[in-house]
Parts: sequence; C-alpha cells; structure tokens
Amino acid sequence: MTNASEKTKILLSIAALVSLATIFAALIGWRLYGAITAFAAPKNLDCGCTATVGWSPQFLILLTAGLLFGSGLLAGASYAALTIFKTRRFTQRLLASKIPTPIAANLIIKKLNLQDQVTFFEAAEFQACTFGLFCPRIAVSRTAATRLSEREFSALLLHEAHHRAERDPLKILILDTLQYTFFFIPLLKYLVKRYKVAAEIEADEKTGDATALGQALLRFTETAFGAAVTASFASALQLRLERLVQKGRPAKSPLPKGLLLLTLLVFGGLGLVADQNSTSTSADSICRFQEIRCLEIMSANRQI
Repeated sequence: MTNASEKTKILLSIAALVSLATIFAALIGWRLYGAITAFAAPKNLDCGCTATVGWSPQFLILLTAGLLFGSGLLAGASYAALTIFKTRRFTQRLLASKIPTPIAANLIIKKLNLQDQVTFFEAAEFQACTFGLFCPRIAVSRTAATRLSEREFSALLLHEAHHRAERDPLKILILDTLQYTFFFIPLLKYLVKRYKVAAEIEADEKTGDATALGQALLRFTETAFGAAVTASFASALQLRLERLVQKGRPAKSPLPKGLLLLTLLVFGGLGLVADQNSTSTSADSICRFQEIRCLEIMSANRQI
C-alpha cells in the first residue's frame, strides 16, 4: 500500500469518527435543549396544580454529556486560536531574520524550479520546515543551505516542496484542532499521529534519492518551532531513518486493539445517552407524583 492511499484511508477513518461524534453531539444537544425547556416550563395538571421537571438521574447524565461536548468545543477553539496567533508570531520572527539566498543554494533552487518559494534565515543548527497556513513557504537555515551537499540539499528542498504543495501545515492545524475538540475519542489521537508520519514518508518518496535523503536526515535533530504549525524536515526522524535502512519497506503499524475497544465503548455510551427519553420520563413521573399529592390535599379539604 502506497503512502498516498494510506493517508486517504487515515483521513476517511478520522472523518468517520468525527462525523459520528458530531451526530451524537447534535442528538444530545437537541435532547438537552428539550429537557431544559421542560425544566423551565411548568406543566398544568388535571387537578389544577402545576409540575416542573426535576434533576432526575437521566437529566444529569444528559447534562454531563452536553458539558463533555461543550468543553471539547472550547478546547478545540482555544487551541486553534492560540496556535494561529503563535504561528503568525513565528512567521514574523522568521521573516525578520531573513538573509539573502546563498549563491550555491540559488543555483539548486533554479534547477528545481522553486524560485520565490524558499526563505533562508540565520541559525547555527540544521533546520528546515514548511510554514504558513494559506500561502506556505519553505524555510531553510543558513547552516543547512551551506553545509549540505548539492544532492542532500536537493533532497531537502524536494521533501519540503511536497509539503508545500499538499498544504500540510494547514492540514496539521485542522487535524490537531479536531483532536482537541474530540479529546474523548481515544483512537483519534493515534490516527492523527499516524497521518503525520504517513505525510512525512510520502514527502520522502518524492525526493527520488534515498541515499542523499538519509545523509541529510543524519545531520538534523528533531526541532519544535515553538507552538507554531510547521511541517518540519526532522519530524519522525528515527522512524524515517529506520525505513530508509529497510530499503523503503513500510513499517507495520497495526491498529491498537485497546484503543479500538475504548473508542467503541465511548460511542456505545454516547448512543445510549442520545437514545434515552429523559425529559418525558422525568416530567411524567413528577407530574404523577404531584397530581396524587394534589388529589390528597383536595380530598382532605372536602372532609374539613
């Protein structure tokens, strides 16, 4: 199975989980709205008295599920807003440290037809990434540009050019936001991590020179560019090197049965919560109780 097809399967799996969770969220939200409406509106009884819905166990379960979805939505929105802000600050700092294109690097860039797509910045370490959410660009440190061989530098640029063409920084932001929003789905985090690895391996394959790519990777260490969203050249470094040593054989990564079982249990629980008719049950039971009390009071008044 190619990495492109693996990425597609992972994205379809993520879409299925998110869609199912969204459906449950809508159903639970609708039932919770009905329960709150019944709670606020008194119900007229035959005896002339009124009854309101109380804090039944079903209502509390429904409310807890609603708070779960609400906290996830808040977490996802907060993460997305904070990450976008930090990504903009990272971009500003990167552009502030921009340096002229090295002469040797300029020749390779023209050869690969990547003019006006690469930004060079001052750094003592070997660093490279694709940054920018809507208009992504390739960033390379001076050290990487001047100390890598022509073949190694070409492999680096081709790798990052694929991230740029795929708009991977934006995809990573969306997937990470979904991961925070639906934090209660155990399998989602695993699938997002697996997608990132598959994206790196697919970009590696676009270089067409495994030897030069491996030599370039050995010069890098995994770098986190703050909290900014980037497609770093050194992401999943050890796994990619192992794959190159194995001559491109895909690493086996079976779906964790424990995470799958927990995910099924979560959706089963959400299904039970969404299916229960807590509002009418609670209202009817309270109404019957209060109606009996009303009849007892009216009977006692007649005897007096």
